[in-house]
Order: sequence, then structure tokens, then C-alpha cells
Amino acid sequence: MAKVEELMALMIDEINRYEQLVKKMEKLQQNKLEIDVSKLENTFQIHQEKINEHEKSYEFFYHQMEALLKNAKIYPKWAVIVFIGSLAINFVGLILLIFARHYLMPT
Repeated sequence: MAKVEELMALMIDEINRYEQLVKKMEKLQQNKLEIDVSKLENTFQIHQEKINEHEKSYEFFYHQMEALLKNAKIYPKWAVIVFIGSLAINFVGLILLIFARHYLMPT
């Protein structure tokens, strides 16, 4: 009988512990955890503003480079005119040389 009483006491102890755990779980379920994300939202807002600033500066830089490339010339006008003139003079000189060699000099 003593063993049965001992087992019953252990069972009652376990049941009491279980009930206490259930009560604690119920309390935990009733307490809702709320997360404060206002600091995180503020940080994201600051980060977004910085991204917008960088985007504006990149757009400005892009437009500046686009304008520079649009107005960029590889050679100045005077150099192009001199080059075309020298080609024309060389071509005329070559024609004259061929004409003089072929017609003026006997073979």
C-alpha cells in the first residue's frame, strides 16, 4: 500500500506541475509581444533619402558626360580642313606626275 500511496503522491505532484505549466502557457499566450519598428523605419527612411541623393548626383553626372560627348570632336575644324586640302593637293600632284611621265617623257 505504501508504494501505491507513494505513486499517487508522485502522480499528484506531476499533475500539479503540469497545471502550473499550462497556466504559465496561458499567460504567455495572453501577453502579446509587440515589436517597435519605428527606429528601423527611421533608419530605412534616412537610407532611402541618401539613395535618392546619390541617384540625383549620378543623373547629373550622366547628363554632364552626355553633353560633353555630344559636343566632343576628335579633331579641330582647322586640322580637318588642312588634311582634306593636303589630300586634294597630293591627288592633283599625283595626276600631274602621271600625266607628265606618260605624255611628256618619251619611252
